[in-house]
Amino acid sequence: MVDLESRVRHVNGGPIDGLFAAGNVAASIMGPSYPGPGVILGPAIVHALRAGRAAARESILATPR
Repeated sequence: MVDLESRVRHVNGGPIDGLFAAGNVAASIMGPSYPGPGVILGPAIVHALRAGRAAARESILATPR
């Protein structure tokens, strides 16, 4: 399972630092069914964008100054 920023969540609930997921590995919006090729492309792009932004934000915050 992932949160709104595509961070992979631990089974205990919190996000796993530095681990993001997008596409089918992040849980398909179609659930267990797969109606056809390409169905996950839109959601995968959105998750990838959100994950990239969150990763960039986290790396900026973690960079020593």
